[in-house]
Amino acid sequence: ITHNALHRPINFQPRQDKGRIHFSRFARFFIPVMLWTGEALFNILDNAVKYTPAGGNIQVSVQSWEFYVKINITDSGKGISESRQGMIFKRFYREEEVHDVEGIGIGLYLAREIISMQGGYIRVTSALGSGSTFSVFLPRG
Repeated sequence: ITHNALHRPINFQPRQDKGRIHFSRFARFFIPVMLWTGEALFNILDNAVKYTPAGGNIQVSVQSWEFYVKINITDSGKGISESRQGMIFKRFYREEEVHDVEGIGIGLYLAREIISMQGGYIRVTSALGSGSTFSVFLPRG
């Protein structure tokens, strides 16, 4: 993935990855990335790693649309109940069940703020026990 603003690769290797992140062949194409976009995507990937158990998978794929580039980060982790999906983007929000996992609840808040400031948005699709897909939409051009 290329960082267009600085013309250098973004390193997506969360600390606890253990080789579980798989990039689709389309994820190797250019993504319209501005300063801080890499941080936003890293925060989503880092959460996928933290909440996907050993043996699970994390997939990253990219689709180029007419006005947006869509980046899907899909994991086979614990999932998020529909009633809590609106809360996960609040600053310092942490679910009761994950207080033993490293973090302070700021990553998804920052990711949403960064992507929004760039004219994009994030959508989450998830079900408890079935993993999650975070779709990041970034404007082209």
